Amino acid sequence: MSTVNLKDVQSVQSGMKYRGDTSIRPPQSLDDELSKREAQQKEARKKLTIYQHPIHVLSLFMSVLSEYTLALCSKCMSEPLIMIVVIPITFIFTMQWLIAPLLQVPIPLIQHCYVYVEWILWWLVLGILSSIGLGTGMHSGLLFLFPWIAEVCMAAATCHSLEFDTFGEHQFVCDEKHVEAQSTVTFWGLFAKVYWPSFLWAAGTAIGEIPPYAVTLAARRAGKHDEFSDIQQDIGKNSKSWFNRMKLWMITFLEKYGFCAVLAFAAWPNMAFDMAGIACGHFEMPFWTFFGATFIGKACIKINLQIMFFITMFNEKTLNKCIDYVENLGFPSISDAATEFFENQRHLILNDEKQTNKQTPVFKVIWMVIIAIFVCMFIASTISVFAQQKQKEIDDKENERW
Repeated sequence: MSTVNLKDVQSVQSGMKYRGDTSIRPPQSLDDELSKREAQQKEARKKLTIYQHPIHVLSLFMSVLSEYTLALCSKCMSEPLIMIVVIPITFIFTMQWLIAPLLQVPIPLIQHCYVYVEWILWWLVLGILSSIGLGTGMHSGLLFLFPWIAEVCMAAATCHSLEFDTFGEHQFVCDEKHVEAQSTVTFWGLFAKVYWPSFLWAAGTAIGEIPPYAVTLAARRAGKHDEFSDIQQDIGKNSKSWFNRMKLWMITFLEKYGFCAVLAFAAWPNMAFDMAGIACGHFEMPFWTFFGATFIGKACIKINLQIMFFITMFNEKTLNKCIDYVENLGFPSISDAATEFFENQRHLILNDEKQTNKQTPVFKVIWMVIIAIFVCMFIASTISVFAQQKQKEIDDKENERW
């Protein structure tokens, strides 16, 4: 005959919640239920997307946005070096957008500074957007930087010189034209022409890798659950998967070699570099060790190799061979559309309005649609990720009270 625990009867009679009475329930049972609860919350967060729960996701995102904005403003106000950069930029934008329109008089010096500041921020921000977040990057290299390098190469091949602007009102319009036999275009001349925007973009990609590192480092120092723990769990569940074995190798390599490992992973197009940042944060690697290696790898090594590759690929002879190859494959309409697009671009570069097709080329329309789709997907993905992170904070607080 089974015996009944008197404490069990008393707790039921008094309406006491069974889970809270540790004298009745073994601690191991509490841990098991907490793990189960966290697993359920994790699965629920995966379904928390702007497509499935738009109102809830947007409310969480706005909460995160307000917190980050206040934190950023507070950080900027407390750092003199940041203020030295922010104040002149704010002054230039204020003069250009507010004061000049009110006075109805252009200010040449402000306009000149504004064009350069806008150009610098454009490439820097695109670089940050390309790598910021956990897998939510906008691939701005494919969408903006590499097509821009192609435009520079096309302008050089059309003008047979490098005397043209790459930004501003007269971008890609020949200031100096030569015949092909007297061309002043060289490989290293093209390299220098595209270097600084490419460098700024690459520097932005290095800056965009800071958040995963910083968030994991803060969680680690606070003794909280971090993203690295989830990665370890995923590896443990399916250790035989080649992808998980690669992750395990990356983690071991980072822990063993530190700076050199980060540099090696940053110096080539590594889709899994977010994981490297998370691992570095978990191992409490010093900030300048992590960021220095990331910056050198991305902005000093990888981008130079990418520039050389794309200058070679966007060479006029290479492009003509590609068009002929597409035509030989049995797609003459695509070949004709590409030829029309390139010819139209050449006439624009030569500033020949008579020969320029006034209709928007099919290739350009398709590319604009592709960019619009990618931007919308990036925005939706970013909002969902930030909402999931906020929901995780809420879940963690509830679990602590639980």
